[in-house]
Amino acid sequence: MLQAESRDGVTSGKEEVPQHWRAELGIPARMFGAADGAYSVALCTPTGLPIVTNAGFSVVPGVATEELATADTVIVSPVDPTYLRRELSPEMRDALILVRPGARVVSICTGGFTLAAAGLLDSLVATTHWQCSPLFQKWYPHIGLDENVLFVDSGNVMTSAGAASGIDLCLHLIFKDHGTEMANRVARRCVVAPRVADLRALMAAGRGDAALGRVDVD
Repeated sequence: MLQAESRDGVTSGKEEVPQHWRAELGIPARMFGAADGAYSVALCTPTGLPIVTNAGFSVVPGVATEELATADTVIVSPVDPTYLRRELSPEMRDALILVRPGARVVSICTGGFTLAAAGLLDSLVATTHWQCSPLFQKWYPHIGLDENVLFVDSGNVMTSAGAASGIDLCLHLIFKDHGTEMANRVARRCVVAPRVADLRALMAAGRGDAALGRVDVD
């Protein structure tokens, strides 16, 4: 599944594969939607068809896949690990081709497998859900994997670890676009912890390095 964020709009797209994680599908819309109108959010899928979640309901796309061509950020959401595939589907590959040069491409949880299969993580460090790390390393041994962070920011390509770490990465994106005040205001509205860079005290609460994000700079 794909999603896309723009400074003045977010477009998200999702591949029709059974059993998408329903909570992660909503993270970008919830977080960016709380940013005082700084972003708009829409949903599209590579096939144009609804996708099935593992919560007993389907999600219908609101815009055509072609909207990905105008997005500033594309966010790839996760599927249940049972449905992970080493290679991209033709529809997903065609959807990613629509993403314009210079757009940010971001993944939540197992969405990193899609970025890896597309070749977008070559020569970069990435992260994904810790339970899927052995499979990720088996399929993509040429990609560096950091299992001890909530997200990795490699510039225009970013990956996050499992589930709720997508919240941390969305806050990080809002911080990069609009600063600390906006990011903290969004966190307060959504009743979540402020962005991880402001939470080093959590290390004392037993979360250790996993409380931190990783920013890789050339």
